[in-house]
Amino acid sequence: MEIQRFFRAIARKIWIVVLLTLLAGGGMFYFTYNNYSQLYEATTTILTVPTGESSVNNSNSVRILSYNDILIGRQFEQDYQDIMMSEKVINDTVESLKAKNISYYEILNSISLNSQKDSNIIRITATHENPETSVLISNAVSHAFIARINEITKNNIFGVLSEAKLPLSPLETDLFKKTVLGLISGLIFALVIIYITELFDSRIRYIGDIECNTNLKVLASIPKYKTN
Repeated sequence: MEIQRFFRAIARKIWIVVLLTLLAGGGMFYFTYNNYSQLYEATTTILTVPTGESSVNNSNSVRILSYNDILIGRQFEQDYQDIMMSEKVINDTVESLKAKNISYYEILNSISLNSQKDSNIIRITATHENPETSVLISNAVSHAFIARINEITKNNIFGVLSEAKLPLSPLETDLFKKTVLGLISGLIFALVIIYITELFDSRIRYIGDIECNTNLKVLASIPKYKTN
């Protein structure tokens, strides 16, 4: 299909483009807005110091991490994730938060573990609709996680650098992004429909259609006039 013909088809059926674009964008906005709930995020920062090749600066009693320490920490990142999500850690967290009536699956579905690149810093984050609950879960899971790791390794190689603090504002909503995505999807869908219908439309609409279908040159045409 010629590009010029396609653009003419778009201009002729512009109402389809506008309608489907607005319907898709409006539908995405409505769905996202009605299913959106404000979420708060609280993070506890943990430091892990593997035993072995690390050294201690006696002047200020600060442990200096070697490159191998960092590599070990990165290699065990997935193990840390699995341990944090383990039944033992979650159950210990549920027990410590018994007074708050926070369920097992509520904790399990709200936590995540992230580690900084090239460092032994680990962050345990809890996301919840209640800001106070996010702080409680993050700190409780972190302490249960540390206790479990130290129990497994028989070493106190983990410690809390900073406790989770009460978040001042909720996480940013992706309402705008999803609405724009809906608009773009509607526009693309409309263009696809126009292209397909035009591709199988054999009617003669323009002089170019005659030349294209018959391989004959149009020498003249009769203008269309309106009579009173």
